[in-house]
Amino acid sequence: MGLIDFENFSPYPKNPVISRVFKEIGLADELGSGVRNLVKYVKIYSNAVPQLIEGGVFKVIVPLRKEVTGQARKSEKLPEKGVEKGVEKGVEKGVERLSENERTIINLINENPSVSKKEMLEKSGLGKKAIEYNIELLKSKDIIKRIGPDKGGYWEIIKE
Repeated sequence: MGLIDFENFSPYPKNPVISRVFKEIGLADELGSGVRNLVKYVKIYSNAVPQLIEGGVFKVIVPLRKEVTGQARKSEKLPEKGVEKGVEKGVEKGVERLSENERTIINLINENPSVSKKEMLEKSGLGKKAIEYNIELLKSKDIIKRIGPDKGGYWEIIKE
């Protein structure tokens, strides 16, 4: 209890059931990755270290620069074009990222474009709903599409 030391941090799920559900549907990559990302990006953007305080209530203190909080004078603000380009590139890279489950499905399709959902289920270790959910995600992102019927058809990877 108290302030969490990032050097000796060992992640554990406070609610293993919810943790497993989010990992299964591809909304969580791995245990503790959020804390690592928080520390990494807060250092980059505000040149400070966040504080995680564990107790009856879990608290996160994220120190921000004046530019971020809107307290900066006009002369202190970041150049707008640089910020716009940075945000644009960040969004593009974020779109390119896939969850572990999505990558698993892409790899199975690469190995065998005729792979069925049942075979994906057997080879991936994912649940039926996770397979269907992630296939729909990949379709909605225009990454894969199904050519032909379930039986006799195949998967096409539109963009990798």
